[in-house]
Amino acid sequence: MKQVFINLIENSLKFTKTNGYIHVKVFQSENHVFIEVEDNGEGIEKQNIKKVMKKFYQEDPNKSGSGLGLSISYEIIKLHGGDMNIESEKGKGTKVKIKL
Repeated sequence: MKQVFINLIENSLKFTKTNGYIHVKVFQSENHVFIEVEDNGEGIEKQNIKKVMKKFYQEDPNKSGSGLGLSISYEIIKLHGGDMNIESEKGKGTKVKIKL
């Protein structure tokens, strides 16, 4: 799980400009834990949201990275019996929601 947090926060840092924000929220219901990482960075094109969870996919190949962070995070979450969803709008930011 540590790697999931590292990947999500590093992505937010990479795509959020100076004076932007990154919010991390953790809360629980009776049977689940929810984690959200939200930023007001560059965002992801709607048609690419599902693609960013695939191995080696990079929406912006000019940015550093291997395109593995979100796919690895998604696999780790699934191995823990959870789910991960991404909400994003280009130019407005991204929210990654995890349910465990």
